[in-house]
Amino acid sequence: MKQATQLIILAIIIMLAYTPAQAADGNGIVNAVSYRDLPTGASITVQALDNSDQSITLINELETALKQRGYALSTDGALILTVEYHDEIGGWQSVDRRHIVELSTQQSTSNDDSTNVKLNLFNSNTGGILNKGENSGTTIVTPSQYEITMTLENASDGKRLWEGWARADVGRASNESLRRRMVPALADVLGKTINHSALKTQ
Repeated sequence: MKQATQLIILAIIIMLAYTPAQAADGNGIVNAVSYRDLPTGASITVQALDNSDQSITLINELETALKQRGYALSTDGALILTVEYHDEIGGWQSVDRRHIVELSTQQSTSNDDSTNVKLNLFNSNTGGILNKGENSGTTIVTPSQYEITMTLENASDGKRLWEGWARADVGRASNESLRRRMVPALADVLGKTINHSALKTQ
């Protein structure tokens, strides 16, 4: 019994030591790359790749954010800002149910039955006698994500001047709440280069 207790304590220590660190819930990332300086005072036309309700809402919110930051907007601007969103559904998988006692019976050549009994003392995933387990049932393999990407090009020659994107795990937040935080964050870095800037989404 003493040896079993020592093994259990050792298992707990190993489990705690090798638990992977996770990003704080409610955080996203903003990235942006500037290829060329933006022409001073140039007007901007905002467009999307489709005319869905979500894209129209995205355009309206982006235009509002740009106006608040002093950018001039026009239906035939010298610069074209194309915006799109991506909604990626995460992956799920089933995890083994909790097993406390396992019985197996084998019949030998002498017609005698051999029965084995296994006690599951501790299992960090599915649980055992000493714990309930944390991942029995269904677990997330890859979380659902929401992403907004923007590209800014010169209307006359099509040269790309800038691009930016924001991405976050959906978690407890909705796509709408993520969008309302991502759009102003991307408008703030228009024309700039930003590498993995933290985005608070909650």
